[in-house]
Amino acid sequence: MSTAADDQRTPQPTSDGSMTLHSERFGQTYHSRHGALTESLHVFLDAGWSERLSSLESGAPLRVLELGLGTGLNALLTRKAHAALPAGNRPALRYEALEPHPLEPAEWAAMSLSQWSGVDGDAELHARPEAECHEVEWAPDARFIRHRLGWQAFALDRDQDGAFDLTDYLVRKDGSSTDELPEVEVEVVSVLPGDMFEPSDLEPEQGPRLGGYSTQQILVGVLWALGLVAILFVGRKPKPKFLPPKPKPTLADRLAPLVRRVIDGDAGEQEKAELERLLGQPRSAECEGSER
Repeated sequence: MSTAADDQRTPQPTSDGSMTLHSERFGQTYHSRHGALTESLHVFLDAGWSERLSSLESGAPLRVLELGLGTGLNALLTRKAHAALPAGNRPALRYEALEPHPLEPAEWAAMSLSQWSGVDGDAELHARPEAECHEVEWAPDARFIRHRLGWQAFALDRDQDGAFDLTDYLVRKDGSSTDELPEVEVEVVSVLPGDMFEPSDLEPEQGPRLGGYSTQQILVGVLWALGLVAILFVGRKPKPKFLPPKPKPTLADRLAPLVRRVIDGDAGEQEKAELERLLGQPRSAECEGSER
């Protein structure tokens, strides 16, 4: 579904059944995918609206500034909550919303906002998308204003020099007046053009060739590998080579040197006795079948 400002916005259901929009330009949805209605009730009403009402001084007006109207779900829920307050305890409401790219009729119609917010008014909320300023009277004591501006242009438009008194936005815990506080002036200066919603991409810079956490990791890894190699292969004693045991000498092997010494006349009495002892032993099994 095509819209203004070279964006492609597509309706998508969320986990609680309510609808949101997905922006192709920013790659984001307008609400949490876990529930658009759930998010608005928890963040905008429970943590914002209810908290502010509890600290509001009796008779003081209530002002709401939403920096991005988006689908308008927050605004419709606020309108419903304001109308539900008792007439005697209901503050005057001024709801201002910024939206540089208002929804087209086909977009907000696909959102079924009245069904999920429980209040009609989505058509008048998004009427005249081309208007720089669009106002709707919700009730005699409640007014909605939509500005076709980003927050930077809105801030500069409120005061030509961009100066703001922060005491206008301070609230005491007991709800008492802050009129006696001295001014706390700040100056807002936009550093982006009015039609730019995010900073330009930074130019990539080449990091240092040496140093840094990654380099330390590499060095530690190399040292660990070298240490492992040293443990496995360097300084280890070679395993001894075991030779097969020598075969046990046979009777013939033991007789041969003794017989030779007797023949040569070199045998002593002990060797002759040993020769007689060996000759007197029974023959082994391997000789039993041989001829005599």
